[in-house]
Amino acid sequence: MQQKVSFMNINPDKSLNHERKNPCISICLVFFFFIFSIIFSYLPQFARADIKANIEIDYVTGICQVDIAGDGHWVDAKPEMKLTDAAVVKTEPHSYMEVSLCGEHILITENKVVSLKDIRQKLEEKKKLLWLKKVGSILAVLSGKNKKAQTSILGVRSRKQEEEELDWMGEEGASNDLYERAKEYYYDGDYSEAIPLFYQLVESGGEEALSPEVSFYMGSSLFNNLQYEESLKYLSKCLEDKDTEYYEPALFDYSFASYFLHRYDVAASNFERYMNEFPESEFTPYVVFMAGKSYKKMGEEDKAFAYFKKVVDSYPESEVYHDSLNELKAD
Repeated sequence: MQQKVSFMNINPDKSLNHERKNPCISICLVFFFFIFSIIFSYLPQFARADIKANIEIDYVTGICQVDIAGDGHWVDAKPEMKLTDAAVVKTEPHSYMEVSLCGEHILITENKVVSLKDIRQKLEEKKKLLWLKKVGSILAVLSGKNKKAQTSILGVRSRKQEEEELDWMGEEGASNDLYERAKEYYYDGDYSEAIPLFYQLVESGGEEALSPEVSFYMGSSLFNNLQYEESLKYLSKCLEDKDTEYYEPALFDYSFASYFLHRYDVAASNFERYMNEFPESEFTPYVVFMAGKSYKKMGEEDKAFAYFKKVVDSYPESEVYHDSLNELKAD
């Protein structure tokens, strides 16, 4: 009986205060839930808007189509058309399409069916190697901003020498003019403009047109345009003769193209080939690092560790020193 009295004698004011707090808390929870629901409902739209803003068709030549949603419904491609990663593009013979995404202009050449998601993934993978573009500009392989590089470190022939050597170009110089224009675009880093001209050059000259010079410029342009598989055909031709000035830069591009194609065994082999043949090159530290990356991708941790350690021990001033150090710490 005493327990019942004690229960009934609980302070009524405290009980009342407690009951008054509950509605306030509930209202606040409902309010915040409502706000967050609105925010999260709009997030996917923001993401889609961002993707659309980053992918746009620059120009179309010939017959090109787009499957906008990736559902098999094809429409004609038009300049300034906004696309998402879900889109697939298709080009017919003698047709080209250029798209811009992530600040880059990518040419889609003839007879291709390409997913824009695949292009974006390739671009993002390449951009992870922040130093690659810088190294390429020095090599005059990945970037042509420094036109003096034509006769620089790797001994790339001057234009005058190339004009004298390309006898197949004809007396009237029409092909020579085409070649010069293509190289201008190449050295300006405008590979989407250079590639069609190099193709035209090769078509007009046949196999004879594939001199080491043309093969290199064609292969390097395709490499920089993320067309790795196609670039190997032309770069490999440059690797047939070690005495040409284009052998070293072609080997450099060939190794990286193999890496980006996830053919890590081929990449590792060619990175090692570069190391052995050009041990004093200022670009060797980058190649040693990439050999380590290739072996790590294959699960050969011991070989990968050895190459990362070689960069740390032998090239402390190189741009890949800290990357190698991080790889060693990760292991």
